[in-house]
Amino acid sequence: MNLIGFAGRTRAGKDTAADALTGWGRTAFADSLRTALLRLDPWVCADPHIGTRPMRLSDLLREGGGWEPVKSGPYAADLRRLMQRFGTDCCRDTFGADCWTRLTAERLDAATGPMAITDVRFVEEADLIWSRGGIVVEVVRPSLGEPTDLHPSEQIGFTADAVVVNDGSIDDLHDRVRAVVGQFETCGAGFEDLFGSFCVCGRQPGHRGWHRDADAAVSWAPTGSGRAS
Repeated sequence: MNLIGFAGRTRAGKDTAADALTGWGRTAFADSLRTALLRLDPWVCADPHIGTRPMRLSDLLREGGGWEPVKSGPYAADLRRLMQRFGTDCCRDTFGADCWTRLTAERLDAATGPMAITDVRFVEEADLIWSRGGIVVEVVRPSLGEPTDLHPSEQIGFTADAVVVNDGSIDDLHDRVRAVVGQFETCGAGFEDLFGSFCVCGRQPGHRGWHRDADAAVSWAPTGSGRAS
């Protein structure tokens, strides 16, 4: 297996989960979206309670140290709104659901090693990963509470191959991700799951699905995963 995608809500820990994969390249479906939005260079507003002035996106990224720091700062809410409206409501809904997956596929074709995709949100994005023999892992962070963002990009409309609960330290999360990758690599090598005679993936022809308890730190999708909910 040389391709894995991470799904989950905003701030669930998808990028942090990908940090567990030493030696893997990384990309995101939103990479092309960010490039396009930066060329548009819109004004971004801060939290009105803070009173910080609006800034052009290019200035914000330059002064704020890049996309990742800005995503957790006072401009985060409006930047997320811009990315959702531009990426989904404008581009995806106008030019087709595959407008970002096609560009991501080109980057995967050019990759020379295993790759992690850190922002799987739609079923066609998961389908791209499955079509190339990869897996999708959902990262769940219980401390986020009930979802408040009802935008389509925050709704997961498919069943991931495995679920990793992010409720401990970063090392805990990394150990759980590596456990998932190790199990699927074992499956791909033709060996049985160490826990018994059931294949953990349930996705290969003739394989039987196996599922851990719902409250486990790592759980596997039952047979029939990989389809829209």
